[in-house]
Amino acid sequence: MTAFVLFFSINVYHSMQETGNNLPFWGFDGSEITVKVNAGNFTMRYATMKDYLVAVPGVEVLAGLSINNDVLLPPNGERVSIPVSGHIIDGDADAMGFINLEGRNPSAVGEISLGVNLVRDNGLVLGEEVRFDVFGQPLTFTLTGVFQGTSNNGYWYRMTLASALQADPNFEPDTIGIITTDEVDRQVIMDDLEAQLGSAVDVEASEKFIEAQLNQIVSSIGLVVAFLSIVFLLVSSVSIFNSTTMSIHESKRQLGIYNALGYTRTQVRLILVSKSAIVGVIATILGFVAFWLFAKPIMSSLISGMGMPEFPIFIDTETTILAFPLVIGVCVVSAWIPSNSVSKIKARTLIVE
Repeated sequence: MTAFVLFFSINVYHSMQETGNNLPFWGFDGSEITVKVNAGNFTMRYATMKDYLVAVPGVEVLAGLSINNDVLLPPNGERVSIPVSGHIIDGDADAMGFINLEGRNPSAVGEISLGVNLVRDNGLVLGEEVRFDVFGQPLTFTLTGVFQGTSNNGYWYRMTLASALQADPNFEPDTIGIITTDEVDRQVIMDDLEAQLGSAVDVEASEKFIEAQLNQIVSSIGLVVAFLSIVFLLVSSVSIFNSTTMSIHESKRQLGIYNALGYTRTQVRLILVSKSAIVGVIATILGFVAFWLFAKPIMSSLISGMGMPEFPIFIDTETTILAFPLVIGVCVVSAWIPSNSVSKIKARTLIVE
């Protein structure tokens, strides 16, 4: 159990730390650079800005992305109206890295993809027509995809800009996401855009927006898993200490025979410790197998209510490898310390008894 908890803690914490590098698994796009247009400081309209960015060397794909809260799932006989937040996308959602658990991203007017909790809680199915109030206007959409994400507890949508324009012809995305080519350094592009456009735009790495929201959560999870790991290691250490002490007490005669046969104290201690080492190796291997089989289902079950039925596990290879000798070392040390009491066992005394 201790080995499982240790492997589980290391890699769940690592997976949370890697969120910024794996945003599509959390319901976001896969853009590398986010350019937010400061309309109050700049007269360039969205369409002109988009054309400008398309011509920037090193830009491979871009799309207008706007997070909007002016959408409602209207009431019916079984529910009240539900506010829904989501992405309005002007561009190829697939090329921008948006992924789905089922179905596909919206690509045309009247298509929509929805968060898994919104779909599940309202009994929706792919291909079904769903009515939403967008900017106060009733629109009917065909459900094309279902995706996961913790934003708004899975009550999230994705629709095309063309669909949003049906409700508000003047709507414009306020943000543009950019994916760069492999040959360029994105920091160079970011620096160039800031130098050329100044205060007209805010340019930053896309993951920073999410990391700012998740830092506190990741830190909290780090403290929890560190505490659990330390507690389980201490409990295991105490348990091995006590079991070794009891084993010595119950095996006095056998250990005395070792002494009579000429075994040194160190050799007798090594016999005792080797048993714990073998148990530690087996337990560590079984713990890793259990982690490999059950970590993802456990985490998916724990956070499915937040809109993440498939938690992405990313292995921290180096730390996981280091955990193997750590667990085995705890077993060895916890057995070695109490094994010192074999020096009190005298073969002559046992013969008298």
